[in-house]
Amino acid sequence: MGESTACRQLRQWRHQGHQTLRVAVNLSGLQLKSADLRQHISQCLLENQLPAQALELAITESIMIEDTTENKRCLQGLKNIGVQIAIDDFGTGYSSLRYIQQMPIDILKVDRAFVENMHFPSSKNAEIVEAVVTMAHS
Repeated sequence: MGESTACRQLRQWRHQGHQTLRVAVNLSGLQLKSADLRQHISQCLLENQLPAQALELAITESIMIEDTTENKRCLQGLKNIGVQIAIDDFGTGYSSLRYIQQMPIDILKVDRAFVENMHFPSSKNAEIVEAVVTMAHS
């Protein structure tokens, strides 16, 4: 799994003096359905002597809404061990605010399509990004 490699790399960077670095790892829908994901993540953190908050696990919106009850349970279990949970590419899928409200999410990563060109006066992207940021803070 990618999180094993990411944790080993982060341990190496931290031993080189970069103590505040965090690493983000994308999870697939298949990984999220794995019964031993929480145990595996805990083991990776323990083996690499990393604090849980140094690891961010990201899923896409489409994965988040596939099986909301099971995904919520899995994400809450991961959050309970201290890792950060992120929604990646926010705004590209079915951006239901209900799902965002129900899930134990720490971070919303706005999709690049909204961030690009947001400085152009004719673009409404800046307004969209501002609204998402405001919503995320609340």
